[in-house]
Parts: sequence; structure tokens; C-alpha cells
Amino acid sequence: MDYEKLKDKVDFNAIAVDAGCSGNPGQMEYQGVYLGNEQRLFHYGPILGTNNIGEFLAIVHALALIKKNGWNMKVYSDSISGMAWVRNKKAKTTL
Repeated sequence: MDYEKLKDKVDFNAIAVDAGCSGNPGQMEYQGVYLGNEQRLFHYGPILGTNNIGEFLAIVHALALIKKNGWNMKVYSDSISGMAWVRNKKAKTTL
């Protein structure tokens, strides 16, 4: 990763989350990485799900880890749906 280009734009004391899914629904997995050292903090799956569910669960997993450890950091996600589901405290899914 080219940290020099990002250092003024990104807080590296943060967790980046992402999910992937093969099919919809299909085999889904997600993970969270600490940006400060690129260490994977958690990984879950593959299990049956959708990409949106995986993105939502990744955000929730990161937030739970932050709360459990008393950390003060951001969570980065590229999922508009996942972030909306967390903000609204409701997942729009029938799965």
C-alpha cells in the first residue's frame, strides 16, 4: 500500500471492513483489517448469505470489537447499504 499518497486523507488508526459473495445468495465471507499495520483482526465464513449481509455483519463485528476493547477508532466500509442498516438499526433482508 502506498501510505505516502494516503496519509493526509486516511486515519490509519481504523478498521477497514469488506465482504465478498459468490452468488446472491451464495457463499459469503467478510473480514476486518487494522490499517495501522494491515493485521487481519477477524475473518468469518464462508457461509450462506449475500454481499449486503456480509458488509453489514463486518461493520457490526468491527464496532463490537472496538467497544469490547475500549478502542477509539473509525470503521471504513464501502457499503452504503451496510452503513445504512447499522445507522437505522434494521437490516432489509429476507434471508
